[in-house]
Amino acid sequence: MLTRRIPETKRTPSAMLARSGSACVIGLDGIRLVAAARWEKMKPSIYQRIETILRQKLGPSDFFIQIDEISYLVTIPAAEPEEAQVCCLRVAYELHTDLLGPCSIAQLQIAAAVAKDDNTLEVIPIVAPQILTLAERAGLDELISTSKPGDERKPALRRQLSKPAHHDVTHLFIPIWDARAEAIIAYRCEVSTAEPPADSHTPSGKARAALKLALAALDISVAALEASIARGERFLIHVRVSFETLTSPVARMEFVSACRDLSHELRPYLVFEIADLPVGVPQSRLNELVTTVRAFGRGVTAEVALRNPTLAMYQGIGLQAMGLNLSAPQDSLTKTEIERLGLSARRLGLIAFLSEVPTPALVAFARNCGVRWMSGPAIAKPVLEPGPIIRLYTDEIYRGAHKATA
Repeated sequence: MLTRRIPETKRTPSAMLARSGSACVIGLDGIRLVAAARWEKMKPSIYQRIETILRQKLGPSDFFIQIDEISYLVTIPAAEPEEAQVCCLRVAYELHTDLLGPCSIAQLQIAAAVAKDDNTLEVIPIVAPQILTLAERAGLDELISTSKPGDERKPALRRQLSKPAHHDVTHLFIPIWDARAEAIIAYRCEVSTAEPPADSHTPSGKARAALKLALAALDISVAALEASIARGERFLIHVRVSFETLTSPVARMEFVSACRDLSHELRPYLVFEIADLPVGVPQSRLNELVTTVRAFGRGVTAEVALRNPTLAMYQGIGLQAMGLNLSAPQDSLTKTEIERLGLSARRLGLIAFLSEVPTPALVAFARNCGVRWMSGPAIAKPVLEPGPIIRLYTDEIYRGAHKATA
């Protein structure tokens, strides 16, 4: 494996694009060497494939461009340099394995890129040991194990999070009531940590913290579903995944990688709930978020921002339901927001839901507004393990008679 970092200069009119954020170059020379005489014939399909992968992995504010026969410049404005490098390593790995099958880390070529002027890039290859660290962050265990034959294969973060040793992660399952069926029909897995990470105030820190919670929720939900199927029970689990997780390129790829490992037997019982959406997210962005996870579960719901001027952007993007979180102190506009949610959901052909509903009176009001799914203190207490679908009549909720489920 190469271990020397010899900068290379590339002349390209696209060099100025590297000034817009963390920039990397993905090299295709390793593929060209393997392809040998077939390179000229394979080039068009190779370019088409890498551009398809890049479009899938990058967000709307990220961009890429081919700068020569064997190089693509990738710029990710919102990412830290190492996060951008992890993203590009994943792209290079997926491209190589799609085209040529299994590979070693030495066959993957990525480099940091710096604009020296508007027409000159300085390209600094990323080699061992740094590229091994990136592979570990990317969860590419097979690259690490083949690069270090004497080492024990290191588990990916997703598998680590499900272990009891992570005592800082706690979870609860929140029963979800269906007003039409008058029954507890699902459970929302909510995961928390005792203390936020020290760097959680930065965009990259927030993304890492959010990813940790999303992966933990996914692992815990999968374990609960596997146990329920063994008992012969069936119910839905809603897995919360935050806006930060799905909009960070590195966090999104790690979460999607974990979702790809899901058993097809379990996917019909998982609903992904996109949480913490800010006001003003454009419809194209929302559609991208939904598309990211829709194939891995039964459906996707979105927890919309309070005081959103319009909810029209949630139409036609593949959502099953949209709702509000009422954990904030109630005010005179709370009922107005609930009314607007019910009307908008009916007009858009979606199910309306509320979480953290505090009182039976608000349950009655929301039900009259057309809200179908509700959870929170007024419905039922959280439980450590989800149970089967159980009947819960509306009158019991209005009387406050239902204290706990399962």
